[in-house]
Amino acid sequence: MNYYQLQTLKALQKRDSTFQMTGKTLAGMLGLSDRPTGKEGADVRAIIHSLRIEGYPIIATDRGYYYAHTKKELSDYIKRLKNRIEEQQKIVDGLRKSFKNIGASIKDIETKEEEKEAKELAQQVLM
Repeated sequence: MNYYQLQTLKALQKRDSTFQMTGKTLAGMLGLSDRPTGKEGADVRAIIHSLRIEGYPIIATDRGYYYAHTKKELSDYIKRLKNRIEEQQKIVDGLRKSFKNIGASIKDIETKEEEKEAKELAQQVLM
């Protein structure tokens, strides 16, 4: 676990649904808001993402982040994420249908993507 992950985890474990920490506050605490890139929001989201992948129950709301301390909090959040995934999948499916509206075939696009991936893989293997 790197420094940013550890500091984020320490800060969020003290938080609950009534005492959330905004991404901006978290970025300031981590010293990320002083960076010239202006991408502290993306940096914080990447840190949160990596912690979640490792199994830490970090919840995001429109008010900030907090650490889930109950089964219900975590279950409710997982349900919300699944609903978002389902809605995003509907968009992907609709957009795939729309290839015909721009004079293209989804099969042509998929074939080109597969060819590109194969070339990239071959280049990696040859290096």
